[in-house]
Amino acid sequence: MTSNPRKHIAVIGGGITGLSAAYELMAGTSAADCPVRVTVIERSGRLGGAVQTVARDGFIIEQGPDSFLSRKPAAVKLIRALRLENDLVGMNPAAGKSFIYLNGRLQAVPKGLMLGIPTRLKPFLSTGLISFKGKARASLDLVLPGTKHGGDVSLGSLIEGRLGKEVADSLVSPILAGIYAGDLHRLSTAATFPQLLDMTACMHLYAPTRC
Repeated sequence: MTSNPRKHIAVIGGGITGLSAAYELMAGTSAADCPVRVTVIERSGRLGGAVQTVARDGFIIEQGPDSFLSRKPAAVKLIRALRLENDLVGMNPAAGKSFIYLNGRLQAVPKGLMLGIPTRLKPFLSTGLISFKGKARASLDLVLPGTKHGGDVSLGSLIEGRLGKEVADSLVSPILAGIYAGDLHRLSTAATFPQLLDMTACMHLYAPTRC
């Protein structure tokens, strides 16, 4: 009597999500001993999806997500399991300014941002990344009542509802792209920054105060 053949599982997409799924399916086993057969299907000629590193003109350029939040234990656990600790490069607090490319030129990211959300008034008012109209709309966060969502919402809808579309598109989205490389309106707030759900229920995003 022969044993049942291994199940064959196809993972569609060789980006970070697909590769992570394939890894979890085979975690702790060799390819020969794995109870399932796993095949990763990727339409392009390379794995990694949005995560890309390019060497050009003497510079190393990250074209997709270039960092992760160390306070999230799942990412740290995966790095250790893959034995990549020695390849990590910490953020240098003494590094130069960060810039966002907008309207045909690089513009400095204003100081005092938290996940792209402004927390200091003067740098936000002086930035060229947001128009006067956009800044006026963002200021409404100071007078809008708390928002009880009753469940999960997208980051895009939460930020737009409090600070306006311009802040969401020109500040928050480019900064979070360095972590998630995803559409702000398709990212779950509960999965990425659940504390924002609590903040908007009882306080402002800008210069938050307690309930």
